[in-house]
Amino acid sequence: TNKYWMPLLHITGVTGANKSFSLVFCFLAKETQDYYNWALESLLTVFTSNKIPLPAVVLTDREEALISSLQSNFPDLTHMLCTWHIQKNLVSNGAKHIKNKAKEFEMLQHWSNLIKMTSPGDFRSSFSRFCAKYGEAFGDYMIETWLP
Repeated sequence: TNKYWMPLLHITGVTGANKSFSLVFCFLAKETQDYYNWALESLLTVFTSNKIPLPAVVLTDREEALISSLQSNFPDLTHMLCTWHIQKNLVSNGAKHIKNKAKEFEMLQHWSNLIKMTSPGDFRSSFSRFCAKYGEAFGDYMIETWLP
């Protein structure tokens, strides 16, 4: 992604008026917990030294080193997985299981409705129907990869 092949940690925020802003740009030598710790400890220092309230919620992809570092540095933070990343992964993995574009679109619609469920029971029953319709192997993949 850049001349030196260093991953970019880009942290954005959202205002109360639903406007996004860039908070951090940081090139890391590697995507390891040590490097994420360094970046997040630096960010935490900026927050605390300037009496800026800590964030309450963060959305990430499924980068486990980043998630572990967030849990270490911001223990009261609520972590959620980004639905855009999940859907992107769902499409690429779904192509292995669903060969028909119309059925793939239908699957994405079903998934979109599924993630809007408001109770665990409704989610579980809808997810069971999702697995029955699109294949247990695909459902197992989603459970192992994305669902808590």
